[in-house]
Amino acid sequence: MKHGYPGPTPWQRILLGTLLLASFLHWRPAHAQKENYNWYFGDRAALSFQSGSPVALSGSSLYSYEGSASISDAAGNLLFYTNGERVWNRNHALMSNGTGLGGHNSASQVAAIVPHPGSSTLYYIFTVDAIDNNLVGGLRYSIVDMSLQNGLGDIVSTAKSIRLPTPTLTGKVTEKLAVARHGNGKDFWVLVHGWGNRDFYSFLVSDAGIGSQPVVSSVGSVHEGGGSFFGAANAVGCMKVSPDGRRLALGKRDDQFELYDFNNVTGRVSNYIPLTSGYCYGVEFSPDNTRLYGSTGPGGAIVQFNLLAGSASAIASSRVIVASGGTVFGGIQLGPDKKIYISDYNSPALHRINNPNELSAACDFQRNAVFLGGNLSQNGLPNFPNAIAPAPTATVTASAVCLGAATTFQATVQNAPGATAAWNFGDPPSGTSNTATGLTATHVYSAAGTFTATLTLTVPGLAAPLVVTQAVTVYALPTVSLGAPRQLCVGQEVVLQAGAQPAGSTYRWQDGSTAPTFTARAAGTYTLTVTSPQGCAATGSVAVTALPAATVSLGRDTTLCLQSPLLLRPSAQPAGTTYRWQDGSTASTYEVLNPGTYSVTVTPPGSCSAQDDIVVRSAQCPFTIPNIITPNGDRSNETFVLKGLTPQAWELTVFNRWGQRVYEKSSYDNSWNATGQPDGVYFYLLRNPATAEQYRGWVQVSR
Repeated sequence: MKHGYPGPTPWQRILLGTLLLASFLHWRPAHAQKENYNWYFGDRAALSFQSGSPVALSGSSLYSYEGSASISDAAGNLLFYTNGERVWNRNHALMSNGTGLGGHNSASQVAAIVPHPGSSTLYYIFTVDAIDNNLVGGLRYSIVDMSLQNGLGDIVSTAKSIRLPTPTLTGKVTEKLAVARHGNGKDFWVLVHGWGNRDFYSFLVSDAGIGSQPVVSSVGSVHEGGGSFFGAANAVGCMKVSPDGRRLALGKRDDQFELYDFNNVTGRVSNYIPLTSGYCYGVEFSPDNTRLYGSTGPGGAIVQFNLLAGSASAIASSRVIVASGGTVFGGIQLGPDKKIYISDYNSPALHRINNPNELSAACDFQRNAVFLGGNLSQNGLPNFPNAIAPAPTATVTASAVCLGAATTFQATVQNAPGATAAWNFGDPPSGTSNTATGLTATHVYSAAGTFTATLTLTVPGLAAPLVVTQAVTVYALPTVSLGAPRQLCVGQEVVLQAGAQPAGSTYRWQDGSTAPTFTARAAGTYTLTVTSPQGCAATGSVAVTALPAATVSLGRDTTLCLQSPLLLRPSAQPAGTTYRWQDGSTASTYEVLNPGTYSVTVTPPGSCSAQDDIVVRSAQCPFTIPNIITPNGDRSNETFVLKGLTPQAWELTVFNRWGQRVYEKSSYDNSWNATGQPDGVYFYLLRNPATAEQYRGWVQVSR
């Protein structure tokens, strides 16, 4: 018998054990802290803390002489519980694969339940053996998958009672099993102590699983000896880590309480302080980490140590008894209501310390404070982690902006007191402006595009900073170009537009109109603001100036005999003026061969165009067509000369007396002299293409 009173019956000695770790990981809602709200322990005893105070429950299937564990979901709904040998679901039914977990229900802290940091459905059950079995079972784990059995959960068949090295797969450990939150706020340390040595073994549990090798800390006393089974009673007793993760305490049943420092980042234990000697079993820290409580041997006492006393010897000397006279005070456990509960062997009630942060009698020990509804406590209580608190979290908000506008970054941080924030906006071209500090920051990006901003949150106690990234979109401004300055003449108009824009863009001109184009009919400055579909606006403008009007004159309309071409000359114009006549020609003058209406458009530099018309009428002047020419070289009557007609306006065709064409010219020049033709009579046809006039006749060639 480990404690000097009747031990469990044989069926109660079946290997059983579990330690509940109801921890709050980063993937669990930050407001939920209720994983330890349901306690299952002792002889079918159970409590619920849902109402804020413990209320007895019925229906438990669990019996454990000492340790047990249970876990609830984030809302405080029971998931499963275990005595280290078996595991039951929320309906109090044994899981179909829920036996043979490798623990022993007579181990002080037989089991711990640890949520898998990388999953919302997987849980580890860690178990240790008891001195009743000579500690041969070591440290083991099994995995519960809550997605099995239609959400009631079951042990994964390929992951049951798997032994961990301490430091070998045959290494013995004591009945002490503690769980502490890692300094990063999401992972866990599972701690045991070796048997026959001074070694603490800390296993890291992360989203990658369980570390293959423990962190080993060789410090303090050798754990060996004692009475009871196999002379190993000093393996009996509990171990806890303080809520802030900085200290560790344990009880060696036939020896002493021990206090250490704990590093929740590295998992190492250090700075050994021996405390009271004697029969030492349960340990627990006050919620504010300033007091340590322990339960002592048959006859029973609850002792308190003041951890603020100063030196190691001062802490040891601060011991006071705050309660005595229990049959056997057993497990001590901090509840979610910040009060400490104490088991008493075969008792129908639990004792309670109502003000555990206070010194001495002010802590207010209350005997039989919570009755168990007809069920009985035994030596242990559920084994919970050092702290049930949400992990640090950070979120970043940053709205999309238009290029040139400042992006405002806001970090929302929870459960990270004293955190400092540093920003990298992912915009190296911005130089020293690319970084900032503080939970709120602003940045003007150097270009449009998508950037990745990084918040690095340094939290006291976290091994590594908490890093959060946020994509930031910076929208380009519209490209608005109304072109080069325009010039406008009286009576003219100019259509203005900004070029192609994305579908969904909106437009606003200087007069409030919203069409994509604007027709300018007067001089002035015209402005357009284009707003993109993302709400980014840019403005462009263009000047429209009025040009001076040119003047031109071709003179009065005229009537004359067109015996020779009439040369039209516009009135004097500045150098560089361009001309365009009615037939498209661009000379500065124009020869008129026939009657008609003639016009010219002049465009002087920097001026508007001007146009003038002139009407040239035929005066019906007399004309003569010769009927004889004498091309003999005497320079008299040498050629066929049209008198009174403008020859260039006429086409001349000459035929011999046999009707053969011997000469043809479309714009006659008074030059035909029958070259190469014999003397004789020739026939002519004169035709004016412009007026359709024509004359026929004959001419005598005589040399």
